[in-house]
Amino acid sequence: MQLAAAPLSTHHTSAGVQRRLACRAAQPQQQLRSGRRARIDRQLVARAEVEQAAAAAATASGEFSDSEDRVPPGCARYTVELPKPLGLVLEEGQGGRGVYVAEILAEGNAARLAPEIGVGDELIATNGMVYTTEQEYQGNKVRGGEQYVRLNVRNNDFKTVMAAIGTIKPPRPVVLEFQRCQ
Repeated sequence: MQLAAAPLSTHHTSAGVQRRLACRAAQPQQQLRSGRRARIDRQLVARAEVEQAAAAAATASGEFSDSEDRVPPGCARYTVELPKPLGLVLEEGQGGRGVYVAEILAEGNAARLAPEIGVGDELIATNGMVYTTEQEYQGNKVRGGEQYVRLNVRNNDFKTVMAAIGTIKPPRPVVLEFQRCQ
């Protein structure tokens, strides 16, 4: 399913303190230092490799030992592709566990292109872009080998999930996998 873009606002609630982080396609993430970006890239690659190895082992054995891949009874999963800006507000769950849809902007891409998204749906996975190579030329770091990976949200903190979503460059859509339970 091909979807369109809306502003991504993320809503983080922790110890009664609320703050909003805005990630907009028109505003590159210049505030992230290259060192921090490289560290996030390495973490995403490492996590993706571990998740892919676990999924391959589970598939080879005929079992799925990773609870991420099993849909609990009474729940349904769906995947959407949205261009930036996304047009929804994501919120960290209680106790720092999980990421949930807190709000859908009426005029945003999520409302227009993915009407199946509902407030309270849990984000299970998203995609992220990482660099696989880095070289230095005359004092300038040049990164290459863009690789898009699937990131299981439940294994990561809120900031890492938002950073992963922020790495996707338009026109490539952000892939979001949600779970809705009755």
